[in-house]
Amino acid sequence: MTDQNSPLVLVVDDDRTIRSLLRVAMEEEGYRVADANNGEHGLAEFIRLEPDLVLLDAVMPVLDGFACCRQLRELPLGQDVPVLMITVLDDPESVDRAFDCGATDYVTKPLHWAVLAQRVRRLLTARTALAQLRQLEDLFAQQQQRERWWRSWFDRLAASGDEAAISQCLAEMKAFLEMDGAGADEL
Repeated sequence: MTDQNSPLVLVVDDDRTIRSLLRVAMEEEGYRVADANNGEHGLAEFIRLEPDLVLLDAVMPVLDGFACCRQLRELPLGQDVPVLMITVLDDPESVDRAFDCGATDYVTKPLHWAVLAQRVRRLLTARTALAQLRQLEDLFAQQQQRERWWRSWFDRLAASGDEAAISQCLAEMKAFLEMDGAGADEL
């Protein structure tokens, strides 16, 4: 049984058999799975479901995988989601085209299931690491801003002999601490 917190994999392929095989393979790895039968439907499902990874066929009717991938990358949530292009096309031009459209990785059919499972696992791990890195960057930027504010207040306090300016500075510090959740009662 798949955990509701498991990553969601969106399978986009016009071949019902391939979709079913990919669904079974991904569910056996513990992932939740949704599918779409062409690129247009895949984009709609991507927007609706916000999957953690997309397995995308290159050759499909309505909207092929290359165009689908390019449009997916233009979506606000499509920037960081790994896209693994799965296709029978193995010529250098198709490989280049897939990466130019924004594919994260590329595998050819017939699939080697153990390799596919490893690629999916690694892509999801990389996505998680990237998200954690961005959170740390945000925290670091917030901390730097806090330090700039404190430095500014201390500089103003040190430079001022005016009681009104000191009171104003202390009031700003207290308001900041209240907003920041720190011990404002200490001031």
